[in-house]
Amino acid sequence: MRRISTTLKEADYKLKRSLMIIKLRLKVDPEIHVPDLLTRVRILASVSVVLQTLKQTKFPDGNEYLDISIKFMPNSQSSYKNLITMSKMVKSMPGIKSVRVIEMAGKPVTFQGNPIVV
Repeated sequence: MRRISTTLKEADYKLKRSLMIIKLRLKVDPEIHVPDLLTRVRILASVSVVLQTLKQTKFPDGNEYLDISIKFMPNSQSSYKNLITMSKMVKSMPGIKSVRVIEMAGKPVTFQGNPIVV
């Protein structure tokens, strides 16, 4: 009897849904301050962890890119909807020109054969 009550108690503390881990490539303004951007992303609803995965990179065309990883609690059962929602929230940050979804759970992501870009 004691074992059953322990199991029920543990179930009360476990997350009802798994966290989703995505990697995004952000096209950013050259003047962006990366630590402040990461802090702003961390305070978005449902976000638990944000990491910079690659150093900010400047390409010959003059664009600058920053790769980040976000771990968050999805709001929907639809992976696509969750990716779009999170991408739009990140794009709303100052200094972000576009967001491209690179990976979800360590696997490359496309939708109907095309990259997801917001």
